[in-house]
Amino acid sequence: MTLRLAELLLALSANERRLLAILCGLVLPLAVIFLWVLPLADRGAAAQRDLSTARALMVWVTHRIEESAALVDGQTNAIPKNGAPVGLSGIEKGLNEAGLRPYVTRLAGRDDGAVELVIEDAPFATVTAWTSAVRPVWGYRIVSFHIQRTDRAGQVAAEFLLGETP
Repeated sequence: MTLRLAELLLALSANERRLLAILCGLVLPLAVIFLWVLPLADRGAAAQRDLSTARALMVWVTHRIEESAALVDGQTNAIPKNGAPVGLSGIEKGLNEAGLRPYVTRLAGRDDGAVELVIEDAPFATVTAWTSAVRPVWGYRIVSFHIQRTDRAGQVAAEFLLGETP
């Protein structure tokens, strides 16, 4: 193999060998950098931005939950409490009242009494207002949630797991 490469290079003129050396020494590394390394770095930066956005959203939601809990604890007489969970029909009624029912793609009960809820392309303000009303009145608490922005401005996709309030 090496002998064939040497014979091929000897058959070329000095200018052709110089051009081939430039191609191998400069053009190929630049092609690797521009076609592989830079796009990879851009994807990494985009992933870091998405991560920081998700963390900021999580902090914001956590603060709203704490704020809501403080308001509820401070106004226990103003908010009617219902000890028993209202069930799927009660949750669906609340979703209808909040205007979220058209956006619900999944509303299902689980064997352990929890409720799974998936909302797609709903207005963010409406979803957050609805989450504030869930805990104190219906006998459910938000066990876990995932809220993600969609391509449309002000719209979100959300997944909730609601558990019975202890």
